[in-house]
Amino acid sequence: LLLSSKEYPIIPIFVGDHLSKSYDDDNVIALGEVLNNAANDIGRDKIQVFLFDDKDYLKLGLKPDYSENLIIYDKEGKMIKSGFIPFYKPSKKKNA
Repeated sequence: LLLSSKEYPIIPIFVGDHLSKSYDDDNVIALGEVLNNAANDIGRDKIQVFLFDDKDYLKLGLKPDYSENLIIYDKEGKMIKSGFIPFYKPSKKKNA
């Protein structure tokens, strides 16, 4: 109804959270192919895609216009920050 009225600037949006977990490394590229084709068929200027995943977009076969890595690792390779909560600060542990 909102699209047909042409009164509101509405852009379709797709948000995916860790979609690659359901696929092995050989098949995860199919996910990227589906998303790339959907964006091209709909029109890249007519859809917004937000995908949060542990795998790099290159491993998914994606061709994004923009990508930002939201995971930060320490010197030992342990993940210390993940996600998109910009004001999150881990609580300090109290000494017992």
